[in-house]
Amino acid sequence: MMFIAFALVVSFSVGVVILVFRKGKRRFGLFWALGSFALFMVVAMVNASNEAREKGFESYSDLMDAQRAGVSDAKQWSDRKAAKLAAAQEQKKAEEAKAAAAAEAVKAEADRKAAEVAAQAQAAKDEADRKAAEVAAQAQAAKDEADRKAAEVAAQAQAAKDEADRKAAEVAAQAQAAKDEADRKAAEAVATARAIKEAKEAKDRRFGLHCLSEWDGSLSEFRDTIQNMMREPSSFEHIETRVMSVDAKGNNKVLMKYRSRNGFGGMNVAVAIGEFSNSTCKVVSIESVE
Repeated sequence: MMFIAFALVVSFSVGVVILVFRKGKRRFGLFWALGSFALFMVVAMVNASNEAREKGFESYSDLMDAQRAGVSDAKQWSDRKAAKLAAAQEQKKAEEAKAAAAAEAVKAEADRKAAEVAAQAQAAKDEADRKAAEVAAQAQAAKDEADRKAAEVAAQAQAAKDEADRKAAEVAAQAQAAKDEADRKAAEAVATARAIKEAKEAKDRRFGLHCLSEWDGSLSEFRDTIQNMMREPSSFEHIETRVMSVDAKGNNKVLMKYRSRNGFGGMNVAVAIGEFSNSTCKVVSIESVE
């Protein structure tokens, strides 16, 4: 057993060396070291249990309990445990006998109270039956009166229904007239909105807005062309793009303001001017880059 423990200590040391000095195999070294340590602890526990049994104790934990109690002799410890167990059993029997006597007394008292409750319940039932008969008679009288009033209410309800039907017919006619008027006004509003939308779309198209990016408002082809002409294209930052109304040739003039890095590492604001086709959105010319 000592040889196995020594071998596990050596194995643990090997795992630690691999963990510390072999960077590519640190996980393997960690698992090796932990596994060796776990096996060492198991061997140690088994060895301790065997030694305890050789001394006459039931287990290693039994040996530790005896030592904490100041007993080193296994037989003396066994006798002490047996005496303690016998005393506990005697105490348990006494407590059980006491509990049985208490339970018998409680049962007798419960039987007495149950008989009293049964008598009270019978008396309460008789009184409840008498009151129920009275209530039933009162309920029948109330039902007869309710039936009479219900007949009166039904007649009034029918009259009210007839009046409500007449008014509902009037309201329906008024509602239909209002609906027809609302439909007419809605049609007019739709026509007006369509005309406004078409006018706006025509204006936007004259100014070439349909060619601009919805993301940053730039003319994509013009922006990319200017960016590719720069010394450092990755430093390009678009600021704004403005477009003039379409000319007689079907082209729009475009002005784009942007930032770019100069040769000294600073950022300059520049302007590029050009033209693009209103119909195809293609760049026609680049007039200047300032």
